[in-house]
Amino acid sequence: MDFLGVIRSKPGQPDLDPAAWVALIPAHPALALVPPKQGTNPFTREPMLFFSGADTAYVVVSGKPVGKMDWAPDDSRQISVWTADHGAIEAIGGIAADVAARLGAIYERRPE
Repeated sequence: MDFLGVIRSKPGQPDLDPAAWVALIPAHPALALVPPKQGTNPFTREPMLFFSGADTAYVVVSGKPVGKMDWAPDDSRQISVWTADHGAIEAIGGIAADVAARLGAIYERRPE
């Protein structure tokens, strides 16, 4: 996936609340929780499920996952926005802007 930008709090506003982001994922029509994936435990070689976490969502357009949003793993208190389909960048940007508005935040696209 390629990085598109971030959703962050508006200047002078409190940091984004990760709990609000996690609560928005199942409520938003263009977001879907990332399902667990079947894999192999690298230590035991036994089958196991790998979970992406509750703070990661697919961005879905016309029923197809075209990108991803996730809580940034560093201490930046923002949501990273990614694309897997360069033909859907504008749609992903619109969804990111909507998510930001619902969280009282802003979407900043990475400069080209």
